[in-house]
Amino acid sequence: MYTEPHTTPWAGLHTFIVHLGPQSCRCPGLLSEAAFDCVMDALNWRMPYHLRAFHCSSPETAAANPVLRAMPEFSAPLEAVLFTAPAAPMRLKDKRRKQTLSVRSKYGDYALAETEDGYTMWMESPPA
Repeated sequence: MYTEPHTTPWAGLHTFIVHLGPQSCRCPGLLSEAAFDCVMDALNWRMPYHLRAFHCSSPETAAANPVLRAMPEFSAPLEAVLFTAPAAPMRLKDKRRKQTLSVRSKYGDYALAETEDGYTMWMESPPA
């Protein structure tokens, strides 16, 4: 359900925060409730590891947030990272979990792999 963010007391705007490597990066722009729901619907409401959402009620609230302001901007288009299917079937070997994972999407140096309990994002070359 879409809600006008300026007339409701709850958060009607959203942005994603990506945590890959040494720091967190904020995704540019704010998503409406409907746009956020579309992204989450496409992920079957399974938030990938290394990705979190920030919810706010107005653009001013997000702009005034010192934590968000201090974060660098994520340079890759998030929807491409989450939803670009690999050119050929790919698998990723996770040495820490001792598992081989199916790669759901691959974009540049980023990959999204499917785990038993959700999705996990990888940056740069996935671990061999």
